[in-house]
Amino acid sequence: MEQEHQQMLGYIVEEYQAVVGGAVKMPSVSSAAQAAAAIGITSTTAALLTAVRQGTVSRQVLHDEHAALAWIEGTLHPQGLCCPRCGSKYRRVARRKGKIPAWRCTDCDRYYTMISGTIFEKTRQSAHGLLQILHGIFQGRPLTHLAQEMEMSRKQVYNIREKLTQFNSELELLNKESQQLPA
Repeated sequence: MEQEHQQMLGYIVEEYQAVVGGAVKMPSVSSAAQAAAAIGITSTTAALLTAVRQGTVSRQVLHDEHAALAWIEGTLHPQGLCCPRCGSKYRRVARRKGKIPAWRCTDCDRYYTMISGTIFEKTRQSAHGLLQILHGIFQGRPLTHLAQEMEMSRKQVYNIREKLTQFNSELELLNKESQQLPA
């Protein structure tokens, strides 16, 4: 069983290595897990950003916390929210008072939120605040104006924009490398 698991993780690492073109060491399970996580983060973050760019976010979603949470959950988890590690839908509430609710899986005891697996998983922004910032950045609005509207520091908005630019550059690199691979 462990050998099959190692072989499956090896395939993920080889796929990631072929796309990125970098050297990824195989025998280590942690490097395989990192490669799998990088591919997952790319796809979930791209889904969220594409939906915001296309303008599917309504004014109500941008200004209402419950509507923003429902929109993010529907965009990132169309089949329903489940544990990112084991895929179980059974969970218990781990944190209610936070800006984004968190759960613990009852099967594997992993802690997760609905934005786990994106580049925003460690952010301390509320759901509607994050969507407002992303929407403003994609509209090309100045960071100073966004920070004043959100009543936050310019540095916090700047850090989110830097995460986006880093993600976009990595995504472009992945796309270039995947286009150069022979069929």
